[in-house]
Amino acid sequence: MRRTAFTFALCSAVAAGCTQDFTIFDPAADSSADALFEAAPPGDASPPSDAALDATLDSAPDAPFDAPKDVVVEAGCNPAACPGHRCTAGVCDDYASCVDMHAQDPSAPSGAYELRPGDASVYTAYCDQTTSGGGFTLVARSVLGQSAASFGWGSATGTVADDTKPYALGVLGVGLSFTELLVGSYSTGKTWGANIYRLTVPQSLASCATSACAVTAISTVLGSCTSPPRLAQAGFTSQAAQFFFDGTATLSGNGLLPGGFSLPGNPPCNNGGKLDGTQGMIFVR
Repeated sequence: MRRTAFTFALCSAVAAGCTQDFTIFDPAADSSADALFEAAPPGDASPPSDAALDATLDSAPDAPFDAPKDVVVEAGCNPAACPGHRCTAGVCDDYASCVDMHAQDPSAPSGAYELRPGDASVYTAYCDQTTSGGGFTLVARSVLGQSAASFGWGSATGTVADDTKPYALGVLGVGLSFTELLVGSYSTGKTWGANIYRLTVPQSLASCATSACAVTAISTVLGSCTSPPRLAQAGFTSQAAQFFFDGTATLSGNGLLPGGFSLPGNPPCNNGGKLDGTQGMIFVR
């Protein structure tokens, strides 16, 4: 019978430095998973290295000896299985926004997530984590031939999961601040179409309830048009029939409506950026 002795340090705040020898008997020397703990052959007193004892985190018999550094999933909680894609203290938690999620977990894919801005209530939103740097939240999506009783910056219409009906998050009521918009057409579902524009707007856009706010910058994310004039003004956020956009500060029926974009004019590129008559989405960041 082969005998191997191990010495463990049994220390406490009262008696530091105490040790106790334990003798463990191994009935055979073999190449099984416990071989690392068998006595070294005569003439070789070197103990197994830390690397040998803890090469990987796995389900092999040596798993209890794996170092804590190998543990990447918080015990009892898998972020991928949480509605908010986040774990805190072993339980599911929520990010404050799509921007917050993208900053802390850049690998998180685009999709619908639970979000909680500060002390506000939890809400479900769709995050675009790839377009123009990611971190954008869907606030509006039109559907061909559809109408809605309420559709605007302050309106909560439809559900983010139902692509057959017009959708509006009601962004002014969820506690989400923003200074950028993505405005563009979509092809199907929540996949962008041929023309997308990034607009910079005042953080006080919500205060433009009965007036227009000038868009301070327009850049083309996708498409051949540049700075479409009919995207130069936003605002009138109290309107419940449209997400207003136009070339002047006067209220009109233009912008994104439940049934699609109304941004007329010829040539199309120099007016509505080829968005007029297309189905569209608006994201904020």
